[in-house]
Amino acid sequence: MKFEWKDGLIWVTFTLEYEGTKFTIDHSILDTGSATTAVDIHKLDK
Repeated sequence: MKFEWKDGLIWVTFTLEYEGTKFTIDHSILDTGSATTAVDIHKLDK
């Protein structure tokens, strides 16, 4: 995984799999203090 430090934040690109389909999400902020992870599945294009 490649981490990018920009504007005081950590940015990443990640891939997840949902219902057998893989999605890559670019330019996401990595929140190291968050207790959970939230990705709105309805926002993904199929």
